[in-house]
Amino acid sequence: MNEKSSSNQKLEEIWMDKNSRPKREKSTFYKNVPSFLNNNLDLNQEQTNLHECSEFSEIFENNLTSIGYTEVLKELYKIMCTDNEISFQQIKMIFESYKINLGKFREFIRGVNSLNKSEGHIVDETFFGLLKINNILNFKPISVPKDGNCFYESLSILYFGSRELFFLFKLGSIFTIFENEYFFIDILNGLKYEFNLEKLIQRTRKKNECACELKIISLSIFLNKTILVFGYDPKDSYQLNVKYAFCGVTENCLPIGFIINHFVPLLSNVDDGVLPDIQIDLYSEYRKKFLKI
Repeated sequence: MNEKSSSNQKLEEIWMDKNSRPKREKSTFYKNVPSFLNNNLDLNQEQTNLHECSEFSEIFENNLTSIGYTEVLKELYKIMCTDNEISFQQIKMIFESYKINLGKFREFIRGVNSLNKSEGHIVDETFFGLLKINNILNFKPISVPKDGNCFYESLSILYFGSRELFFLFKLGSIFTIFENEYFFIDILNGLKYEFNLEKLIQRTRKKNECACELKIISLSIFLNKTILVFGYDPKDSYQLNVKYAFCGVTENCLPIGFIINHFVPLLSNVDDGVLPDIQIDLYSEYRKKFLKI
C-alpha cells in the first residue's frame, strides 16, 4: 500500500513539474506565422513580415518549440543539415509523411510577395558590369556570401529581406523534385546528366552544395514564379541569360544575377523597376511537357 502511494506521488510530482514550466512567448518573428500542422489553416490571414528578425539561425536551432510549424521544419532540418549518411528511401519516406503540411507550406510561400526595393542592403559592385550589359541599371546586385548557398540565399532575400531563411527554399526544392519524380528523371536522362535522382536529392540536402539548373527549375515550380537568371562572363564580356518559366505566371518575375558560379539577388532601386524579358529558354521542351501545352 505504501509502495503504491509512493509510486502515485512520484508520478504526480513528475506531472506537476512538466506543467509548471513557463510557456515561452513567441518572438516577433513568429507571432503571426501560421501553423502548418493545423489542417484548418486560414491561408488568407494577415502574415508578419518575415524579414523583421535577423537572428533566424539562433532561434531556429535553439528554440524550435516557439515556431508555429515546429514539427515539419524540425524533422526536415534534422534530415537536411547533417553530415550523417541518410538513405534516399528514408528521406523520401519523411517527405511523404509530411506531404499535406508541406503543401500548406508551399501555399504560404506562394502568398508572400517578393521585395521590390534595394534599400538597406549591401551592394556587390562586382556585378555592375552585368547590370550594364543587360541594360538593367535600375537594379542593384545585393551581396551574398560565396558559401554554396548563394542561390537559395538570393531567393530568401528576394522574399524575406534576409538570406538566413535559405533553408526553406532548399526544402521546397526537394519537396518539388519528389512530387514530380518522373518529370525530373526525364530531364536527367534527356540532358545526359552523370548522376541520378537519388544523387540530386542527396546533394540538395547538403548545406553548402551549389544550385544547378534542376534545382532552379524545381523552385520555379515550387514558387509558381518565372526565374530570370541574368548571367555575365566578365572575361569575354557577353551575356549568359536563361529563363526558367515552369509556371503559368509571367508577371513578378524573380531576377537573379550570375557570374562565375555565384548568384546574387537583383533588387530595384526605383519604385517600379522594369526587367527586360529573357528570350533564351533552354528547357522549352520540358516546360511544355510539365505545363502540358
